Amino acid sequence: MAIGLTKAGGEVTGIDLDSRMIEIAKKKALIKKVAVKFSVGDMMRLEEDFKARSFDMAVCLGNTLVHLQSAGAIEDFLRGVYNILKRNGKFISMSINYNRILNHNVKGLPTIDNAYIKFERKYKYSEKKTG
Repeated sequence: MAIGLTKAGGEVTGIDLDSRMIEIAKKKALIKKVAVKFSVGDMMRLEEDFKARSFDMAVCLGNTLVHLQSAGAIEDFLRGVYNILKRNGKFISMSINYNRILNHNVKGLPTIDNAYIKFERKYKYSEKKTG
């Protein structure tokens, strides 16, 4: 996504907690001859890692928010995003509605299949016993 946004004219900074993912992204950008700033970073530390009001847009794709452990963590993340965005900055996020998936016993989502990627999403249910 960062490479595509850069090709569309944006000045892009991409972060990920996983240093291996950052290295893969850097290699892809080098191959595509695109100048993207990639660094290891924590979405929960945006205010520590970036200047206040320094971005026109923040993008959080890949169903990332569902990995936060509580409503409070989500609020903290959103506050961090708000604080690094310029006035009238935009925030774009994507999240799957897991309630729909669970309530309707959805077995999978449509496959994304094109010249660049094949992405299949399948769900297998099992009862988890606690306590």
